[in-house]
Amino acid sequence: MEKDNSTEIQENVTQESVTQENENLESVENGSGAKQDAILENKQVQIETLEVMLSNNNIETAVNETLKEKAKGTVIPGFRKGSVPSLAILKKMYYNDEILNKVIVHLLSQKVNQHLDENKIKVVDSPRIVKIDIENYKNNNGDVKCVVEYEPMPNVPYINCEDLLLHEYNAEISEEDLDSNLKEIMEKDYRHIKVDDKEYALQEGDIVFIDCEGKVDGKTFKGGTANNFRIEIGKKTVIPDLENGLIGIKIDEERNIDVNFGDEYHEPSLKGKDAVFWVKVLSIEKKDPLDSMEKLKEYFSCKDDAEVKEKIKGFMGNKAKDISKVLMKEEMIKKIDETYNFDIIESFVKREKAIYKQQFKGVDVESEKVDKEIRKRVKMGMLFLEYGSKNTVDANDQDIANKVLAMSNGNIEYAKKLIELIRKDNNTFANIKAEIIEQKVSDLLLNNIKKEETKVSYNELIEMIKKNEVQDDGNE
Repeated sequence: MEKDNSTEIQENVTQESVTQENENLESVENGSGAKQDAILENKQVQIETLEVMLSNNNIETAVNETLKEKAKGTVIPGFRKGSVPSLAILKKMYYNDEILNKVIVHLLSQKVNQHLDENKIKVVDSPRIVKIDIENYKNNNGDVKCVVEYEPMPNVPYINCEDLLLHEYNAEISEEDLDSNLKEIMEKDYRHIKVDDKEYALQEGDIVFIDCEGKVDGKTFKGGTANNFRIEIGKKTVIPDLENGLIGIKIDEERNIDVNFGDEYHEPSLKGKDAVFWVKVLSIEKKDPLDSMEKLKEYFSCKDDAEVKEKIKGFMGNKAKDISKVLMKEEMIKKIDETYNFDIIESFVKREKAIYKQQFKGVDVESEKVDKEIRKRVKMGMLFLEYGSKNTVDANDQDIANKVLAMSNGNIEYAKKLIELIRKDNNTFANIKAEIIEQKVSDLLLNNIKKEETKVSYNELIEMIKKNEVQDDGNE
């Protein structure tokens, strides 16, 4: 959300004169009499207006350096290789309005960034150039007056972990809890086993390994060809038409499947396009219920029933810790929301509503309930961003790779293709990075906030998380 002050200003150069001239505007001179660039006015409004004067001396120096750089390595007729003509000749050969505008924007960017850094001002988006009065420079060799706008970040409070207290639930797993969980595993859980029967038809929940080649208008496209590609039917890791077209296919069978990528597809060149995928099935793994102790011993590599129960108890303990963490996070967000109040950025709200509209089609983002939830998200995002920046929290390449792998349900080949596409889309990449940083900040806060141990039974903990899920569904 917040922009780094070193970001280049958005290039929006006009040659109109600045309106509403201030009588107090003047150039600042140094001891030698040479003019320096000077910040002249800073109007304190919601959108801050910054007036900057760029001196003729600095513009001339920067233009000359640019022309010299342009001449380097260029063979100029009439001059020896490596020889640089005089500035007068270089100006005749290369100087134009495009070079002048680029120099002015660069100098202005440096001056504004210096002002933001020196005054410790954080901005919402890159500063925007409103006007540049270039005529005075062109006609009279005068200074250039510029007007820049930016939206400053509000003062976001720093979360003081000492002011908060969370409940850390410690679940005690009884024999009754263990037996109940074991029964539930036998009724609901399954493994995948390899199919040998070549007449077996692929079903929902099965895993299939295929070779495939996709074509649009008869031509292959990048990312459309794969070998030994794994798809778990029902997990929605591939486009719906391809997944649906595989239902009923058998081992060694080849099939051409008509697909449409849809208007929401992540690769712009394929959005809305029709394609044909040739596929060949290499192998199938079908669901096999874990409905007996013998299967469980084999699945968990255990020698007897007692070892199976001990392993399941360990899984239950890990699940209880995860649930406790979820409940603590929800309590933490509620308490932070109640404790800290400040003005949030409306452009962030607008952006979040656009994302919400895409995620939840048909939802009225302007309704009181949804608007309140979105504003809470933005508020928490700004608080987390402030806490993260003060504690140097960031997302590295490995973090991003792990996130994409999780999004790909562990499918390494799919993850490689997905991360390549994500890196080409700046918005998607930025959103994923922001999600990672938010999670890291959340974990850091949970680690730093004081906790009070609360003992509960395993079933009580399960009921607590179910109750929270029902409440969350009611807020959707």
